Amino acid sequence: MKLAHDQVRDECVHLCTMPYGAAGVKKKMFLRDTSGNVRDKDLRADFLAIGVWERQRVAFFDNRILDADAPSRFDRNTSYVTAMRAAVQEKKTRYLERCEEMTGSFTPLVCTVDGVFHREFVAFMKRVAAVLAGKWGKSYEEVMCWVRIRLQFALIRAVDLRLRGSRMRFHGAGFSDGAGLCRVF
Repeated sequence: MKLAHDQVRDECVHLCTMPYGAAGVKKKMFLRDTSGNVRDKDLRADFLAIGVWERQRVAFFDNRILDADAPSRFDRNTSYVTAMRAAVQEKKTRYLERCEEMTGSFTPLVCTVDGVFHREFVAFMKRVAAVLAGKWGKSYEEVMCWVRIRLQFALIRAVDLRLRGSRMRFHGAGFSDGAGLCRVF
């Protein structure tokens, strides 16, 4: 479900805007060829951020959430580690060449519904936490814990949407200023 996927993507975008600025982070970017044309409408990164891995270099990111306990994995006797590795390899096969043509880097952000993050996702979290720690004057460990908790809660929201959620986005109860809350409760 797209809304569940977007929970983790939106949290990653939010975390990137803090150290790298809103101007350097964009959602849903089509990967274009060297002439600037879109060749494949299905090939778009979830978001990009400038300066994550190298100064002034664009880094493209694409998320995937895996169900480690899916019946298909049990039928094939596949561990979650193997499934995560295959998902990362699939994303790299699809995106890496095009991103390098655009003189950018590509990082697949793969995790399971159980909250296990692939090592490249962990590297992304560490990088964001290190930059934020320096910017805020806090310890790296404290900020890394905060980043990990933010992403864990985004993952919980994503899984909750898949289990109980609707396919339609909830826009609230119609109260924009909280004035009608006494009527709701």
